[in-house]
Amino acid sequence: ATRRGRPLPDSFAKTVPIWCCCVNRAVRGEGALRCAPTVSPAEVAAIEARLDGMVAALRAHLSEADAAVLRARPPLRCVWLARDAFR
Repeated sequence: ATRRGRPLPDSFAKTVPIWCCCVNRAVRGEGALRCAPTVSPAEVAAIEARLDGMVAALRAHLSEADAAVLRARPPLRCVWLARDAFR
């Protein structure tokens, strides 16, 4: 649940973008962190500081077959649509 006045819960604003970025970096070697516009630059910087460790952990658990399947598809990317955009 979101607090009153927050357009997106943290899981959508930060967690999903972190996973997309980690998967892209683990499989393709590159990928930008694209958090929701509501996430502060300080929070984005704090997340980016931890991404290398997250990517290393993911690579350790990702089989080559899984990586090949993911490489065959387009990179993961979040698109932000909030209820306010449709009013």
